[in-house]
Amino acid sequence: MAPPQIPSGAIAGNDTPLREAVMGLISGMAFGFVSPIVGHPFDTVKTNMQVKEEYRGKGMIHVARNIVKGGGFRSLYCGLFPPLVGSTVFRGVQFSAYSAAFSFAESTELGKTAIPFTGGIHPSVLFGAFSGALARSFIESPLDYIKVRSQTGQSFWVSGSSGYKSLLSPGTAFRQLVHCYTGFGATFLRTWGLFTAFFCLVDLSVRHINHVISAPVYGPFFKGSVCATTAWGFAFPFEVAKSKIQGTQAATSTRIVMAEIVARDGIAGLYQGFSAGASRSFVANGASMTVYALMQDTMRKS
Repeated sequence: MAPPQIPSGAIAGNDTPLREAVMGLISGMAFGFVSPIVGHPFDTVKTNMQVKEEYRGKGMIHVARNIVKGGGFRSLYCGLFPPLVGSTVFRGVQFSAYSAAFSFAESTELGKTAIPFTGGIHPSVLFGAFSGALARSFIESPLDYIKVRSQTGQSFWVSGSSGYKSLLSPGTAFRQLVHCYTGFGATFLRTWGLFTAFFCLVDLSVRHINHVISAPVYGPFFKGSVCATTAWGFAFPFEVAKSKIQGTQAATSTRIVMAEIVARDGIAGLYQGFSAGASRSFVANGASMTVYALMQDTMRKS
């Protein structure tokens, strides 16, 4: 008997949770490796727009020119290594967790019963999104903190640390680890919102415009570019709050940071840097999802 196949255009299939987890891990790692290579320059511009006061209200092109003027084109890739390594790992984990949770939930009556007034979305999609977001956030948060601090020319070491040598002390190493989880709450809320929107949009696309989403070349790119970038629109305010917390080391909550931004700059302040973020998402996620789909197709045909 042939194994269950992935629905045309979908992110995960209904094979066993273990098999789906493995295929999600491998495909996700390929996605994660491509994404920062393509998108990191956009991310550097976005982070500087969100964190540095001198770039308040400035456009993406203006900020990019200033960064290149100050440090050359190489400066657009400042802080690349942590997200390159981290993205390969956490995107593998996120897709693995999503695929396993989705497959498990789809094997239950509750998980595969359509939620009313949602266009046919199953609870399994929401369960998978939550699982993937939680798994990713634990890995991504400290690496993202290091990336944000590096992109904005600041130290990511805990106060009183003497650098890498200090990690030989268990106490200092633990304090450094905790320090790098600054902004974890905002990271999780951003990722949970992003994943819920993204996977729901993909699920709806599979059900209602399958001729687009399942096309060999532009179908995967559509998922990564259009669906992911639209999802970023819902989650971006939490991304701004996260960058503020990590970039300024503000010892405060996500809610307080967001309230301060709105009080000072209005709702538009919660979308500071969105042009760069959306550009990065459209290009990087489109290319990465194309690679993800290629890996999935290859493994499922083998």
